[in-house]
Amino acid sequence: MKSLKDELSNRLQKIKDERNQLAHRFDRLTELEQAIELLIKEEDLRAVTTQLSLLPVTSSNGQKEIGRTEIGRFILNALADGKPRPLSQLVEIAEAQHINFQGKKPGRVLHRALWGMRHNGYTQSVGKSVWQITEKAQAKVGIRAVEDKQKGTTIDEMAATVAGH
Repeated sequence: MKSLKDELSNRLQKIKDERNQLAHRFDRLTELEQAIELLIKEEDLRAVTTQLSLLPVTSSNGQKEIGRTEIGRFILNALADGKPRPLSQLVEIAEAQHINFQGKKPGRVLHRALWGMRHNGYTQSVGKSVWQITEKAQAKVGIRAVEDKQKGTTIDEMAATVAGH
């Protein structure tokens, strides 16, 4: 028969073992928490950096400039002829031209950029997911029908090619 002292000592040891296991688990959870917080900070920084690359740049005279990013230039070129284009067509053309969307969904990136340019008066929505360049933007950048320099095809020809896959 065990004495009360032996039973209490045994119980105390089990409690100490459990506390050590919990302390180890707590340390592991703290490490995981810190790692996830770091990932969140990195994601916030990456998102801000990506968003900044889509925004118009302000020139030295305080005027917002358009077409300073790859996405902005693509949108200006794709809409340069003044014809309305559906977002889905812009996505297809952008993908055919291998535009870098930095791992983001092309439709979302283009949509946000179009809305940003709309806010500044450079594009306008002329229907559900249909976009057109404004006269303000055409005048500001002096756009005429723009040709794809690499292939020598116009955006209309590129759109027809993409539509016909």
